[in-house]
Amino acid sequence: MSDFERDERLDRIEQHLKSLKVNDELQGGVLKSIQSALIGDNFNGNKGLVYLVDDIDKRLKNLEQRQAITDENMRNLKWITHAVGSSIIAFFLWFFTKKE
Repeated sequence: MSDFERDERLDRIEQHLKSLKVNDELQGGVLKSIQSALIGDNFNGNKGLVYLVDDIDKRLKNLEQRQAITDENMRNLKWITHAVGSSIIAFFLWFFTKKE
C-alpha cells in the first residue's frame, strides 16, 4: 500500500468520523427537545406531556365517578317521579269515584 492510498483512506475515515460527530450533535439536540416535550423544563413549569396525560387521566377518573353518581341519582329521581305521579293519579281516581 502506497503512502497516497494510505492518506486517501485516512482522509475518508476522518471525513466519516466528522460526519458521525455532526450527526450525533444533531441527534443530541433532537433528544433534548423530545425530553423537554415529554418531561418539561423551566419554561413550561416542568409540565410536559407525561404530566399533562397524568392530569387528564385524573380528571377523567373524577368525571367518571361524578357521572356514575349522577346516573344513580337520575334513576332514583325517575322512580320518585313515577311514584309521586302514580300517587296523584290514584288520589284523583279515589276522590272522583268516592261515593257519598
